[in-house]
Amino acid sequence: MGITAGPLFEGLKKLYNQIIITKLMTHAAKLFFHYLYLYRHRPYKEMASELVVDILIIISFLTFLSIAEYVSAKVIRAGIIGQIAVGIVYGVPLANILQPAWQETFLYLGYIGLVLIIFEGGLTARLDLLRANFVLSLCGAITGVVLPIGFSYLLLFLGFGYGAVETFIIGAALSATSLGTTFAVISSASKVVDLSQTRVGAILVSAAVIDDVTGLVMSSVIHDLGSLANGGTPTLAG
Repeated sequence: MGITAGPLFEGLKKLYNQIIITKLMTHAAKLFFHYLYLYRHRPYKEMASELVVDILIIISFLTFLSIAEYVSAKVIRAGIIGQIAVGIVYGVPLANILQPAWQETFLYLGYIGLVLIIFEGGLTARLDLLRANFVLSLCGAITGVVLPIGFSYLLLFLGFGYGAVETFIIGAALSATSLGTTFAVISSASKVVDLSQTRVGAILVSAAVIDDVTGLVMSSVIHDLGSLANGGTPTLAG
């Protein structure tokens, strides 16, 4: 008698939550001992004010994550968009409010969560829908790869005089997709219907898988193009 996907994934989510709690407690302990050291070498008021500021930053970050996820889920049916916006504001791209240690912690936790989301998608995928809609999925994947590269050549190569290799790299970057993001958006899009079990969801997942495989191939091609640009020699697999 096999293990069903539901209890297995619930166990993995509990493990993920335990990892998050452990990571947060570890950094909280590091922060405590750091300020304990400062307490012995710096005035108490200055140390206490820095501690309060760091705690308020973490609390505000987690609060705005929840608020942004709720608002974007209600407005555009994609809660992950709001969380990405909060991460951009608090991270390096804009304000860089979070300390580097906290940013690194959340980055690693995000990698673990992404792996679990993809694992959940694989457990709940319906192979019959994937096989039945493979042609449509292939057309969607080809469109998602060819159009960005084609428009990049029309706009950058012909319009602004960019080099052919530079244009290809930009187009390949624009054509890359995220399988984890696809699963996250599908799972949070509707509370009534599980879109991953529908024809549309199967097509989106299949197209994202094909796009990811194509992106891996193009990344290796880009690496070889960079080696050739630096005076290297092409390597032919045979």
